[in-house]
Amino acid sequence: TFQENSTFSHTSTPEPNNRLSVTQVLVSNTRVHTVTLQEGFLTGGSVTLNYSDHYLNENAPTDVLNPSSATSLGLSFQHNLLRGFGVAVNARTINVAKINLGMTDLNFKTQVVGTVANVLNAYYTLAADVEDTRAKRQASDVARRFLEITRRQVEVGSLAPLDAMTAESQYAASEKDAILSETSQQQDELRLKLLLSRNGLSDPLLASARIVPVDRIVIPEEERIEPMPELVKRAITNRSDLAAEKESIRATEVSNLGTRNGVLPLAVAIGGTSQSGLSGKPVPAIGEPPADPYFIGGIDTALGQTFRRNFPTQRIGIFLQAPLYNRQAQADEAIDQIELRQQQLQTAKDYNQLQVDLQNAVVALQQARARYDAAMRNRNLQQQLLDAEQRKFNLETSTPYNVIQQQRDLVNAQSSVLAAQVAYSQARISLDQTLGTTLDSNGISLGEVKAGKISRRSTPVSPAP
Repeated sequence: TFQENSTFSHTSTPEPNNRLSVTQVLVSNTRVHTVTLQEGFLTGGSVTLNYSDHYLNENAPTDVLNPSSATSLGLSFQHNLLRGFGVAVNARTINVAKINLGMTDLNFKTQVVGTVANVLNAYYTLAADVEDTRAKRQASDVARRFLEITRRQVEVGSLAPLDAMTAESQYAASEKDAILSETSQQQDELRLKLLLSRNGLSDPLLASARIVPVDRIVIPEEERIEPMPELVKRAITNRSDLAAEKESIRATEVSNLGTRNGVLPLAVAIGGTSQSGLSGKPVPAIGEPPADPYFIGGIDTALGQTFRRNFPTQRIGIFLQAPLYNRQAQADEAIDQIELRQQQLQTAKDYNQLQVDLQNAVVALQQARARYDAAMRNRNLQQQLLDAEQRKFNLETSTPYNVIQQQRDLVNAQSSVLAAQVAYSQARISLDQTLGTTLDSNGISLGEVKAGKISRRSTPVSPAP
């Protein structure tokens, strides 16, 4: 640090004893300039370079030199030997700040991963809603056409009027299911808008816009899952929240160096050297010897004496302070150690929970895959049964009730397939989030997220048929 201080003063002091002061009023003009340059060291010490220049001009007849200039140049140091000694102790605040800065990036990544996972779940739920609405509308159209056929057959007398009522009831139920599916789609679309927008629906353009999913839920033909030890290693490497916990422990350990060092006694080595100079204009005095010619001159004379070290001063010493028992520092250290141990136990618990979460995520993914395969087989069978029942009805060997029942079963089977697809998508997203690979799996760059700007062009995706 650099510090400069300049003081200018003019003082008048009454003198009651004229025999001593030879004047009734002592008038002094002073100019004091002080420059200090100090440098601290992480080892626990500091060096100070100090320069001062004192100019005095007064109306005292008894002064030998008037005006006079007194200069001084000094170099001093002090260094902690026990408490406050060492780079690790004195740089702990800087190191903790650096660790906290890194933790900020890790926490930001964790928030981004959570947000992306929520958006993915909402997006694929909306995509499934679109497919469900399309299927429900198709079922409603089929029920409407079947109702028209049934009414014509009732008119020609090949079917009873009760069969037309049954077909009409099925059409009404199909229309209701389609409306409910559209309502669910609108609600999920609104939820996705709220996740994507910072201002929500206050933006009229966003409120009136429609979200059309272009990605469909794709189930791979073969599910490849790595062994559990490999998954655990990947998660430990990629999970930003676990990395933040480890960094928090490291920050606590670095911070605890201060309290541990505070238990030691205080021992400080001090030392320094200085040199002075004095010069001025001689004042002749009756009955007094004249001033030494060595001190006669201006400020250059005083500076010459200073830099030649004509009047040097050296000093060295040690300061020691050792509180008895020092229970407060010991208590602070014990508290910090307990808090550190609690952090370590919590982190160990989270690492154990990671293995449980991975196993649950893998099981959920496998179950979702098995559920999807079963739902697909069931839907194919229901489609075949409906086609067969429709052919029988056309040959007048079946009843409208049987056809309607098969239509209902097919709609339920299609809904089961969509629900299985959503469950699989959610299980896949959950596994990626547990592994910490959400951003990589979806081609998201954290740097672009921080900048708020996408530097890559999006890959065109063919719309779903």
